[in-house]
Amino acid sequence: MQRFALGIEFCGTRFKGWQTQQAGVRSIQETIETVLSKIADEPIIVHGAGRTDAGVHATNMIAHFDTNAIRPERGWIMGANSQLPKDIALQWIQPMGEDFHARFKACARRYRYVIYSAPRRPALLWGHWTWKKCNVPHSNSKVRIILKLFVQLPVNPISLCAM
Repeated sequence: MQRFALGIEFCGTRFKGWQTQQAGVRSIQETIETVLSKIADEPIIVHGAGRTDAGVHATNMIAHFDTNAIRPERGWIMGANSQLPKDIALQWIQPMGEDFHARFKACARRYRYVIYSAPRRPALLWGHWTWKKCNVPHSNSKVRIILKLFVQLPVNPISLCAM
């Protein structure tokens, strides 16, 4: 049995998050497992370093899977990317020892929150960002507190909702 680590990039706009859910609910994990299972000709379970919520994107999410299938690394990448939807791509694959686990060996996670400050919605970011008109001037003390907290990540943005 061989274990592989993956670097995954995805635009989560059309998905209900990373984790496999009930039938008929699109997830990144399930989509990748389906494709890798076809390539391996055996059921594949992908373990992610973490989970994402619906609509969240990732540029280098780490995951791993185990397989008995023997394929060159290029074959896994090219085969998967040719079958994955255009909003998911495997960026790299690396053979790992059996002691590697994407979730438990993760040593860091990095998040980026973008605050787009404009009176009108942006057309170019449609479908990729959340936009809400805010009539609060930047000089407002609550806005300054929020922006200062974002600079001092990690911050749980949910905790800012009560401000």
